[in-house]
Amino acid sequence: MQRERLSVPLPDCFRCHVTAKVGQPLGKSRTSVGKPTELTVATDTTFGVVSALVVDTATTAIANYHADASNAKLVWDPEGPKEVYVKVAANTTQDKYVKLTLLNYNDVLRQVWDNASKVRNAQASFTLLLFIYVGKS
Repeated sequence: MQRERLSVPLPDCFRCHVTAKVGQPLGKSRTSVGKPTELTVATDTTFGVVSALVVDTATTAIANYHADASNAKLVWDPEGPKEVYVKVAANTTQDKYVKLTLLNYNDVLRQVWDNASKVRNAQASFTLLLFIYVGKS
């Protein structure tokens, strides 16, 4: 007899960790700019707003990074187009991160939430892991 899994609805608000990584998107970057920044986002927040929050957060992290003269300069134009990536499951490798778009944002958010339901207590401590990539000069 197969156990039925309880479906928990997505909460009204959830945590996001935004990390700026140095290197090419979906590459093997092990270098991050500063520590991940935690944001609280409402479930009904649109992709455009989430994307802008990620870019603003990355811009702040990069400005703080550049404040230390000993750090290498990074290529960053907050006005240019930016790609935001999400880690869809706990064991997802960097080359399998999913690029968020206007069309897939809600579906990917639901997929990440559903994946968290497969791990004990993961929905209770749910955090959406978002990444943006920065080039070196």
